[in-house]
Amino acid sequence: VSMAVTPRDLNQLLVRCIEAEDVSFAIVHGLSNNRFTAYDVSTARALLGYAPQDDAFELFGHAVPS
Repeated sequence: VSMAVTPRDLNQLLVRCIEAEDVSFAIVHGLSNNRFTAYDVSTARALLGYAPQDDAFELFGHAVPS
């Protein structure tokens, strides 16, 4: 779940990639805004304005250790 991307967040990322004017090539991580993540999405945020909305832990109902 830490590496999940929801359809809404993936759609946003793809639209931002298509509409990016000053980026000819980039490799970015596209994950949802999960409370625990395996990868950093700061490059996607900075280059593309990507702002993931969903937390897969919450959406998929996985218990989070306290």
